[in-house]
Amino acid sequence: MVYFERIPMDKAIKPGMNLDVTVDAEPEISGNYKSIVNDVYPETSVMKIGMPSIKGVFIPIPRGTRMHIKAFERQNLYEFDVLVLDKGRDEEGFYVLFVKTPPYVRRVQRRNFVRLRCALKGKYKRSTAEFWHSFTTRDISAGGMSFLTEEHLLDSEVLLVNLEFEEGLELKEQLTQIIRRLKMDRTDRNLVYAAKFLDIEPELQDKIIKHIFKIQIKLRKEGK
Repeated sequence: MVYFERIPMDKAIKPGMNLDVTVDAEPEISGNYKSIVNDVYPETSVMKIGMPSIKGVFIPIPRGTRMHIKAFERQNLYEFDVLVLDKGRDEEGFYVLFVKTPPYVRRVQRRNFVRLRCALKGKYKRSTAEFWHSFTTRDISAGGMSFLTEEHLLDSEVLLVNLEFEEGLELKEQLTQIIRRLKMDRTDRNLVYAAKFLDIEPELQDKIIKHIFKIQIKLRKEGK
């Protein structure tokens, strides 16, 4: 279960934090974009952020548009909604947005990683084996997964795992440790294991978290 906590805006959001920006408005501006916190003005509940972009292309979001923001730091993720007040260039010549911020944001402690139920196909290799074996995830997070396979694996055994989430986002020979066997899947006699990722790169972990949140938003919109 994910742990949420309300935190004052000025205690959570700092200049330099990376942002995921979701716009659900007119078709020509709707989408998921990247940005960064340039400055925070708590006395007026205003924040200056870089103009949202996708693949290096700026998206000029108009005044009055509401946006959903996810702000990332190493241990936490913050979520909140903002209203675009103005857009243009700042004193340094960068394209920016000025947005109205709420008094509080929602903090998700990232040690409690969000799990997504999904069936992804992957491969693993045991340290004592030469060949790769297939597995299917049952659920996955940025910290680990549960998966199905035909092989009997040992508690605490360390595997190498290859797994693709989407094009450009994958685990490649990721050290993964078996935590325990969960049960026998009665539908096809596969074994189900819980495992955690070892020494995963923080940048890769961030990308997985963002990917999972993106899918969850899509599923919520579809009513699933």
